[in-house]
Amino acid sequence: MLSRLLPLLLVSLVTSPLLAQSPPQSAEPEPSIQGLLDRVEQLEKRIAELEDHERKQATTTPPADSSSQTGAGSKLVEAGASPAPASHSEHTGSATEEREAQIHYPSLQIRGFGDVDFSATDQKGSVSGFDLGQFVLHLASPLSQKVSYFGEVSFTAQPNTYEVNVERTIIRYDYNDYFKMSFGKYHTPIGYWNTAFHHGAWLQTTIARPQMVKFGGTFIPVHFVGLQAEGNIPSGALGLGYNLGIGNGRNSMFSRAGDSGDANDNRAWVANLFARPTRVYGLEVGGSYYRDKLTPNPGANFDEWIASAYVVWNKQRPELLAEYANVHHRDLQTSQTFNTTSYYVQLAYRLPWQEDKWKPYYRFEYIHRPGVEPVWDITGTASVVDLVGSLVGFSRLRSPSKCAMRACSKPACGILLLGWICLSCAVMAAQSHDGDVAIVVHPDTPVNNLTLAEVRKVFLGERQYWNANIPVVLLIRAPVARERNVVLKTIYQMSESQFKQYWIAKIFRAESATAPKVVYSNDMANELASAIPGAIALTDVREVRPGTKVIRVDGRLPGEPGYPLR
Repeated sequence: MLSRLLPLLLVSLVTSPLLAQSPPQSAEPEPSIQGLLDRVEQLEKRIAELEDHERKQATTTPPADSSSQTGAGSKLVEAGASPAPASHSEHTGSATEEREAQIHYPSLQIRGFGDVDFSATDQKGSVSGFDLGQFVLHLASPLSQKVSYFGEVSFTAQPNTYEVNVERTIIRYDYNDYFKMSFGKYHTPIGYWNTAFHHGAWLQTTIARPQMVKFGGTFIPVHFVGLQAEGNIPSGALGLGYNLGIGNGRNSMFSRAGDSGDANDNRAWVANLFARPTRVYGLEVGGSYYRDKLTPNPGANFDEWIASAYVVWNKQRPELLAEYANVHHRDLQTSQTFNTTSYYVQLAYRLPWQEDKWKPYYRFEYIHRPGVEPVWDITGTASVVDLVGSLVGFSRLRSPSKCAMRACSKPACGILLLGWICLSCAVMAAQSHDGDVAIVVHPDTPVNNLTLAEVRKVFLGERQYWNANIPVVLLIRAPVARERNVVLKTIYQMSESQFKQYWIAKIFRAESATAPKVVYSNDMANELASAIPGAIALTDVREVRPGTKVIRVDGRLPGEPGYPLR
């Protein structure tokens, strides 16, 4: 089938100069040549994969009729684990690929963020101009299968120097998904924003943080030095999780944590409970409670209670973040009480144009402080509306594409455009006959059936252990592969850029030491899944090999009616 398309491609290449010389029918702009070249390269790789697959099928198996395709599900049921495969002696496991896919202990990954800002106002006496925002380094190091380290260091420009701060330094021990113990300096688990978004501004929708969780602010303790336990709570579809911490309270300077020691002999503690219902993917609700004793000045002592609640819908269309907190102070000498409340509501919507790069948002925030509050002076109301866009996808087009478009002749543009159309048709025609996508795992993995919601938790990194001794190792196909498209569309429900940002954010929140491993073919996925304990991958059901186990999804195997991954 693919070979029949080659004459069509040759004819299109010959006739494209003639078509390009005809007068234009409209004033529409020419397509980006660099973008077409990238797309052609991706499609050529996919064509090569499909042709290789056809050759292997032709040499190892007889032609299959429609009845054999219909019975794929029943064959998997009879096999109990994996379908009867063709001989694949030429596809022996690659020791190099296996070593690259496995996590090495110890190892170190260094990542970072930086930003440059421009500001201008109409206020008299103000000076407009650029300034260098925070430069932040993140250090992630798996020390062993159960122990990992995460560090975060920020560099902030000052008039005469740079201010260097250790924002987070965490040693964590993972027993299983239900119990993880860490100690060090981390972001206090109060509410949602403070633990979801850290010092990398690229990860958050808005330009600035809300006032109640502002870095250098005093409304809540942004950082916490001490010991924390966290994990999931066995609760089925409710998806409960918890954080419990005890450590140093606020410094006498409220905007700083007790890095060098507590301000008094009283330890602060915090508890956070949240739910991520599996039936409402993207919804999270939670509440937090924090208790401390403040000593702003010698002889002045206040009890502090902070109660917080939030609801988040993070599906991008739309995005909703709403958070409320009440800070209660009691003077231990006079027993007077004071309550300061704050909340914000943020709405955003990712526009379905230009590869989902633009997202307008609106945020309203409010802080109310009693007039006689003796601990701090904080109040205000703010309303922000803005449009944020991701330029990551355009970085390649900035200079080279403009030069290419100026140097490109119309016949060449026609050749590239028609060649791209032909290759697209070839891929679509080939993929129209693709079968279901099977989930394969290492044979020793103690699971045979998962609901689609449980599969999503595994691939989101919310379930990281099959049991206390077997960690989950995610294997995901490289971009353009059909199996990856199924993962993004059905499981993650994200675009390619959203998927990458999700895992960057998860690593920077210290929720995972590594991102999923990328595999470049179904054979590689099978080989690694059979060799690495705890590995899980998606592959074309017709290319499942011995040495792996096929997992049922919602009680169904690939090929059976109602199977969701296709």
